[in-house]
Amino acid sequence: MLEPFQTDTPVFKDHRGCFAPIQLYGDWVQTNISISDNIFTFRGLHFQTGEFAQRKKLTVIRGSLIDFCMDLRPETYGNVYQFYLNPGQSVFVPNHFAHGFLTLKSGTIVNYLVDAPYSKIHELSIDYRSVPDVVETIDKYMAGWEIELTISDKDIKGLTLKEYEQTIRY
Repeated sequence: MLEPFQTDTPVFKDHRGCFAPIQLYGDWVQTNISISDNIFTFRGLHFQTGEFAQRKKLTVIRGSLIDFCMDLRPETYGNVYQFYLNPGQSVFVPNHFAHGFLTLKSGTIVNYLVDAPYSKIHELSIDYRSVPDVVETIDKYMAGWEIELTISDKDIKGLTLKEYEQTIRY
């Protein structure tokens, strides 16, 4: 089984801006662009189940973020991998992980590839507030700022870890 891992891509800059060739591997079926207007925008912790479980390759185009990958496998359940990513850096997320990220700059742009189509009925979200490692990191980066976390209603209403364990795992 694969674990999450980080890769670096060269970013070529000149007076026009920048260009980053992103190496692909695997069977990607969709590419997504995420633009977060605000610093401290949190997206996640998302995953899909069954035949729609997705592997992801996420690459920062502009800005920076902290990426979170939470292991959902029974033998390593709850382990959280964290990656600090800048432009040109990527993280690979296996399909047995819940995934999310916190932007550290306004205007952060992320491209991510997925290897299975989106399925609303197979999508689940875990409330980040029930994952101590994620809460600790978010609190660390937001300390001293008078800014609220930007997060969707859907992500706030995600399952807690305890609810996930009771309804999905067992």
